[in-house]
Amino acid sequence: MPIITVEMAKGRTIVQKQQFVASVTREVVQTFNVKEGGHCHF
Repeated sequence: MPIITVEMAKGRTIVQKQQFVASVTREVVQTFNVKEGGHCHF
């Protein structure tokens, strides 16, 4: 799984961040044909 760093403006809720991470993870797994794994830090 590649390492992806995202910087975003303040004001996003934890739920929004979780949904964003889930979306990015799905796309990376599909696009790069890799297994899901790793850690997420907010």
